[in-house]
Amino acid sequence: MNSNNEVMGYLPDERPKPLRLFLYALQQVIVMFPATIAVALITGFQVSTTIFASGLSTICFIMITGRKIPLYYGSSFAYLTAIGSLVAAQGTQEQIASFTATGILPTELIQYAQFGIILSGLVSILAGLLVRKFGHQSVEKLLPPTITGSISMIIGITLFGNALSDAAPSLSDTGIGASSWVWIVSLATLLSTIIFSRYLKGFLSQIPLLLGALVGCLVAAVLYFTGAGNLFRAMPAEALSASLWSWGSFAVPAFSFPKASLAAVIAIMPIAIATIPESTAHIYQID
Repeated sequence: MNSNNEVMGYLPDERPKPLRLFLYALQQVIVMFPATIAVALITGFQVSTTIFASGLSTICFIMITGRKIPLYYGSSFAYLTAIGSLVAAQGTQEQIASFTATGILPTELIQYAQFGIILSGLVSILAGLLVRKFGHQSVEKLLPPTITGSISMIIGITLFGNALSDAAPSLSDTGIGASSWVWIVSLATLLSTIIFSRYLKGFLSQIPLLLGALVGCLVAAVLYFTGAGNLFRAMPAEALSASLWSWGSFAVPAFSFPKASLAAVIAIMPIAIATIPESTAHIYQID
């Protein structure tokens, strides 16, 4: 609420104007799209397939909930350690060497991981049915905000290293890590986003992440045209290599069927217990 007592934001039954709605959506893409890709790149999953699954699950969730909850379904960082453990336990030396060289898991290891992920999804569905039967009060008793918030915070803190590596990519990742100019772009993006979120008013105060990303791109463009180097990152070619068809960064997803694996069940299925409070925290935040 500003000095004129004007409420900033929208009630659940209100819809922004088309242009503002587009800018809100674009900001959401900027927030969630890199995180979704990051999980795929860290785990070695196919990027195109991950994006397809993310979009499909988001559409399904919105339709199942009657378009009442504007929740985006991206990748969960909670699965990183479990998938890494599975790869170390199930992968052969050749498969692990291939993953190290290309950054993409061999299809067989992805299929094993798929099996565990699907079963963890069944656990989440079971939890949803229990909530539907006993009411959301049961969730609030078992998972109060002090627990759900703490789990979300811990997941965020564990990604601190990934945030730093994205802010200043290594030379082997992009070829630009040896240049200190990359820090100029990262810090300009971070500081401008903080300033925008703190000092802008009205509609602009609701899109600080979008504006901050634009500032970062503008700084990178200025450095590029002044000869400091190309600091725009590109999708690794290996991330799209197994796609059915690709053109630039656009690709038809590479699909595979899951393979039964007891190790995948033991390593990945219990992660659903961690994602339940994570999802609960997201609902609280939206509320």
